[in-house]
Amino acid sequence: MSHRDAMSQEGIMAVLDSLEFGDGTAENEENLLEVFLYSSGAYSRVIKDEADVITGPKGCGKSAIYRVITETQIAKDLTVLPAANPTGTPVFKVLFKEDSSESRLRGIWTAYITSLVGNWIVDAFDGTPGYGYQVEEIRDILELLGLRRAQEAKRSLMQRIRRAQSIEAGAEGSLLTGALGASLKFELADADQEASGAVLLEPADFFSVLQKSAEVLMDAGQRLWVAFDRLDECFTSDSPVERRALRALLRTHLDISQALNYSRVVNMKIFLRSDLLARMSSDVAFTNSTHLRQEDIRWNSDAIADLIATRAQQSQLFRERYLEPRAGHSLVKRSWEALVPDLSSGRRRLSTSQVICERTADGNRGFNPRNVLSLFSFALASARSRQRRALDLGDAQRAEVPLLEQRDIESAAGDLSRRRLTDSVLNEFPGVAKYVRRLEKGPAEFPSLRSLMIRIGQTAVAQDRAEEILQQLQMSGVIGTTRNGYSIPRLYRASLNVNGAADAKPAHERYRVRRHLFADKGSADAVE
Repeated sequence: MSHRDAMSQEGIMAVLDSLEFGDGTAENEENLLEVFLYSSGAYSRVIKDEADVITGPKGCGKSAIYRVITETQIAKDLTVLPAANPTGTPVFKVLFKEDSSESRLRGIWTAYITSLVGNWIVDAFDGTPGYGYQVEEIRDILELLGLRRAQEAKRSLMQRIRRAQSIEAGAEGSLLTGALGASLKFELADADQEASGAVLLEPADFFSVLQKSAEVLMDAGQRLWVAFDRLDECFTSDSPVERRALRALLRTHLDISQALNYSRVVNMKIFLRSDLLARMSSDVAFTNSTHLRQEDIRWNSDAIADLIATRAQQSQLFRERYLEPRAGHSLVKRSWEALVPDLSSGRRRLSTSQVICERTADGNRGFNPRNVLSLFSFALASARSRQRRALDLGDAQRAEVPLLEQRDIESAAGDLSRRRLTDSVLNEFPGVAKYVRRLEKGPAEFPSLRSLMIRIGQTAVAQDRAEEILQQLQMSGVIGTTRNGYSIPRLYRASLNVNGAADAKPAHERYRVRRHLFADKGSADAVE
């Protein structure tokens, strides 16, 4: 710190009031580009059209990139169509509950994407000299099938497409992805919307519409992307049905790319949690992940430290008081020293920013900028409240450095834990709620799958069912894998009121009473 006069308690209050960290949620962020400056070049690769499938853990900035490319003009020759309303339930979520064949789902995805692209082409180029015949042909096809946007009042595009009967394709298929999918049988409509026949459309017919659309775009020197976000919301249990729908979307993306000869004039951008793609890649039914142009967003503690410092430095009062030029000290280091107490861990030699990153990570263990921003916002709210109350009572004694006290950080950690348990676990994965309740007031670590199953009351399940439950808990992030077994991450320990250690009893004593519960399962099926 400088040698200027000590700041008054009212001055400390003014600095606290001037700071803003936001909550890291893409929907609530105003200065979105900040989120990408430190995200390992993911944003740059996307806008350069070098990546089509953008993956990363929850809270890493996927939705923020999606918002920028769909809400701002990132290139003069590019239009980006959001595949769904960003605030409502994704219209395609129904596909992740529909127990249809993958061929039918691929046909539906193809029809849906073709409808979005074709409608945009008709709206954008209708009446434009030089495109009349091509646009009219695309319009006629859409209207004939009842997929023209003007006819959406009675039924959405997705509803209309899902009503089409499917006839499984026996086609030779794509070189990359196998059979192209099911043919879809659409009822034709006349001008009065009365059924007047039916037509059987194969995927190649929809690709023809996309090719015509691409020709219009190329002649006009334009590009069009269809962007899919919030696919994570469609996965609640990692069921075969959900996997099939996602696998169908990814294969449809590859099919369309191939049908358009990889011209990228019409392209898709798919934002997806990395663990979901990993499950697809390990699935024997999906062996084409190497053909996907993927970019994985990963944050390290230095990048998150930079992000927090940048947010703090937006306050003029903070800059003037704490960031006077000093040789040998970076602005990031000085910002953190001014903001938070020293939390560094001598045993593992972790810096304060590393400690905070680990405390705010879920069981998937990826550092989460959204959670860190939320932690600082909660801590700031706590500090403001305490300081105002102390000023009112005439008892304010807050130190100038750090601005946020240890108790502010601990209070914020509890608030964050409760918030994320509700919105990221219980709301997104309702199927795990009954297991999560049984984790309350217990140990934080489990040396084996059996010990975890016993804790959550699943004492008599077979091995395959135990592994299925474990997978659901891991997907939600409430359970992580460690070198010694499984654990509840620090993020959720406050809300679950758990201690930090496993049961200290020897394994043979711990399970002696319960061993009979597994006796009838046999060695092949018993939970290990």
